[in-house]
Amino acid sequence: MAMRTSGFAHLLAPGQRKVWFEAFQERPTEYTSVCNIETSSRAYETDLRVAGLGGVVEKPEGTATQYVEAVQGGQKTYTHLSYGLGYRITQEMYDDDLYRVMNRMGKALARAVSNAIEVLGFSVLNHAFDASPAAAYQGFDGLALCHTAHTMLGGATQANRPTDIAFSMTAIRDSVLRFENWDDELGLPILLKPKKFVIDPSNKWAAREILGSGFKPYTANNEVNALMDEDLSYQVVHYLAGTGYWYLMSNGGLQGGVGHDINFFWRKKPVHSADDDFDTGDMKVKVFFRASVGFGYWFGVDGSDGVA
Repeated sequence: MAMRTSGFAHLLAPGQRKVWFEAFQERPTEYTSVCNIETSSRAYETDLRVAGLGGVVEKPEGTATQYVEAVQGGQKTYTHLSYGLGYRITQEMYDDDLYRVMNRMGKALARAVSNAIEVLGFSVLNHAFDASPAAAYQGFDGLALCHTAHTMLGGATQANRPTDIAFSMTAIRDSVLRFENWDDELGLPILLKPKKFVIDPSNKWAAREILGSGFKPYTANNEVNALMDEDLSYQVVHYLAGTGYWYLMSNGGLQGGVGHDINFFWRKKPVHSADDDFDTGDMKVKVFFRASVGFGYWFGVDGSDGVA
């Protein structure tokens, strides 16, 4: 949409003490400390789910060895989508703007892009509790990221979501315990060490009280805070959709050393371009990028929507 002088008359008249436009400081990038950042040179990427061999069975004397094969599951497809936005300024608006607001339109566009990327990056967490998630927010088992009964290729189910509970000492202990008790697809114990809570701002005071004290919070008995040995940290995120959302994430243990399988693929990073319209003299500026997000395995993430 073109910005014409008729729609911005106050910018053409002297006497404004201050024009509030792009006056706020931008937050630091947050999604890169939660997502695995990948690049792609294709229209889509796919991951494949394969289970191991399970447990060794007894072989009585003189009997044949039992042979098994690896179990193959489904695929996860990451389809890159296109995003874009632009603005157009008339020659007259650019010439007559007394407060140089039009000169800051580029900053406004950059902030809009940064916000869109953050929202996209955290969309997996924001859809983690969906009962019927869209394909982009389904894992290998067709379920949302956090669920009470993820299905394994061996037939068992496992949970990475409690009966929903607000962020608390009890919730943290139970979440750590779920990490300790997870098995692989065929029931063999796995090692995934929880490391960091991702929380919305409403939980940051509780996080400080629970994770920052050497003594058990909310009691007067000077009991040792048993969570201190877990070496847990937290990150406050400003793009979570629900007040009270919290997640506990691992920092290692899955294939490749990553702690979880929440992925952000760059197909094309933001490209800014500008040009003039020869006939009108208007200036046009736009940005374009392509990306996708999603997850295959739920392992390495435990979470709740905070509804007690």
